[in-house]
Amino acid sequence: QREAQRILIEESLKESEEKFRNLIQSTDDGIILNDDRGVILEWNIGMEKIFGISADEAIGRTLIEIASRCSPEDEDAGNVETWLSSILKELDNKDTPSKNPTIEVSIRIPDGRIRVIEAKNFYFNSHGQVFYGGIVRDITGRRKAEETLVESEEELQNLIESSGDGII
Repeated sequence: QREAQRILIEESLKESEEKFRNLIQSTDDGIILNDDRGVILEWNIGMEKIFGISADEAIGRTLIEIASRCSPEDEDAGNVETWLSSILKELDNKDTPSKNPTIEVSIRIPDGRIRVIEAKNFYFNSHGQVFYGGIVRDITGRRKAEETLVESEEELQNLIESSGDGII
């Protein structure tokens, strides 16, 4: 009876793990998990879409190796390791009011396109080992829409101000 109960618990745990993995893989947000040496352990489909780098290319490599395939939008921002270090330091900044700060970064992905991303990091301990992760959202479309809205508002304001007619 104990063996049957153990098997049932193991099957339930495997099913739960599979559901969780499917959830992580199906989100458009990028999710990355790496160990304390910076070696990437998980790279979901969202990360593939945002960065244009497949999970096969990312898993097993270090964060620095993968980040070196991207660059700051401003090419003169220094080397990639320093750039990535400054981003991670900003994410880890404990002086911010938010427990887990979110930052926005403009990057050039390997195919040359510019992406504006919003990133947040996290960490946890499991079986005596520390794991680090990040959640990345592509906000390029949102930024473009905001810029278009500002431009439209400015055009409307200019039209109103230049009109000889009274407008209420």
